[in-house]
Amino acid sequence: DVGFSALYAAGLTSVCYGCMAAGKIVLGRLIDAMGVKRACFLSCVTILLGSLGLLLASHRAFHALIVLGNFLGCPCGTVCWPLLAQAIFGKRSYVELNGVFTAMNFLGAGVAPFVSNLIYDAAGSYNAAFVVCMGMAVLAGIFYLTLRPEFRPVGAE
Repeated sequence: DVGFSALYAAGLTSVCYGCMAAGKIVLGRLIDAMGVKRACFLSCVTILLGSLGLLLASHRAFHALIVLGNFLGCPCGTVCWPLLAQAIFGKRSYVELNGVFTAMNFLGAGVAPFVSNLIYDAAGSYNAAFVVCMGMAVLAGIFYLTLRPEFRPVGAE
């Protein structure tokens, strides 16, 4: 609880979901324009900023960062992974490896709320969980930067 009404929080959540849907389209265009590696790195930066917005959510001005994180950060989990699987491992193993990427993505999505609640129970705040998210975004960004020098999805020239 950071001092805003449930109605305000619900409105902000609705805006975030709408931006996430639009962000999937924009992220796809960015992948076409700059390649999946750079677009994924940009997603990590926006997740980092969105997590910072959550950390500073008691100040209304930082809610724009939360929306930005949902706009380009959250779509990465569904838009980028299939393209990364194909770009890194090729077409031959795509189906199997994309399944592994997808399973790990869902595992993380299932475990993260549980761990966040454990952190909340221990600390009385989600702030430490937001800091962990920021650290994970930095690690993911480093991972993307260490991938092959440049690759694009099949068909993008």
